[in-house]
Amino acid sequence: MPTAAPLSPDHHRTLGLDPDRAEVAARALDDLAEDLRGAARTQHGRTAVVTSDWKGPSRRWFDRHDAEVAGELRSGARAAASAATAIRAEVRAAVERQLPVVPWTGWHLP
Repeated sequence: MPTAAPLSPDHHRTLGLDPDRAEVAARALDDLAEDLRGAARTQHGRTAVVTSDWKGPSRRWFDRHDAEVAGELRSGARAAASAATAIRAEVRAAVERQLPVVPWTGWHLP
């Protein structure tokens, strides 16, 4: 069975960053966040209609479970949006590390 070659001590310096691919990933995460937020809104609206005449212990259990599911959807949306923001911040930081910026101007030195 083939084995991978060991990484050199400075392997992190050889990794490349493709800003275009990073932006594609960030946009996909933005889309996922919006889909999850939409699912949480849709679920809440449907639940209100379906359970309007439902009473008793099973209804209380369902309401708790429904709130947990909606919370998980919103949490997933926040995580996806946060990951997209982090990707964009990493791209900006990587570009700034590669191109020195003249202080107070925002201009990049050649």
